[in-house]
Amino acid sequence: MKEIADLLRKKREEQNISLQEISKQTKIQVRLLEALESGDPTPFAGDVYVKGALRSYADIVGLDDKEIIKAYNDWRKGSEDVDEGNTKIFLPGKDFHLNVPSIPIILALIIIAVGAWYFFSDQPAEDSPEVAMPDNGENLIGENDDYGTEEIEEYPEQEEMPEPLMSLIEESSKEATFTLSNIDTLQAELVFVGPCWVDIYLDGDKYLENRYENGEQLSLEAAETIWIRFGNPGAVNLRVNGLEVPGFKEINVPYNLTFRKN
Repeated sequence: MKEIADLLRKKREEQNISLQEISKQTKIQVRLLEALESGDPTPFAGDVYVKGALRSYADIVGLDDKEIIKAYNDWRKGSEDVDEGNTKIFLPGKDFHLNVPSIPIILALIIIAVGAWYFFSDQPAEDSPEVAMPDNGENLIGENDDYGTEEIEEYPEQEEMPEPLMSLIEESSKEATFTLSNIDTLQAELVFVGPCWVDIYLDGDKYLENRYENGEQLSLEAAETIWIRFGNPGAVNLRVNGLEVPGFKEINVPYNLTFRKN
């Protein structure tokens, strides 16, 4: 993943494009783009969002998005091409070679190390103080000494963080309201599979109003509330804090959704 990230950043810098410009065109938050360039996909809600961001980024900087996705899939599977002692990692337009030293060189280094160990181990120790050993069967450690029997302090197991929980609190034919528990902030990921217009408010402030097409995606984050009006809900794959919104895919008319941090 580090090699993919380095290639993306290099192509962006060659064309003098800022992360803010890419964020403006793709609607992907700058912090997620920074994570992508550092080779860390963990801030994304899932694999589909990472791939969507890679495609959008590659298109803007002029790379083949199919090759980028193939390289990402290879990294995910941990696959490696091994060819005559050289490990190769293939990326679009560039090969990275990690040369492995030849066997004769390794053997020579082992022989030198073993010879040095024998040489120094045969040298007599100077002025080594003699230690008087008991000759009457006495044990250096008293028979009644509780050596090695001290109790080991046990530490309580660390409690795992509870999973995010989504609850429906209000619903009508035009809108629904959900609360989310066990979260720090509200995070929504929208992947568009068809044309859809959206109007969005974050924490009560208007964030954007725009039309999106198939293949585009949008990441949102708010401290307390996210409000979204969808013109075509069926054209959007929506997840909030990693959770699918129940019943959302069946809605085929303009609809409002509100998400609140509990």
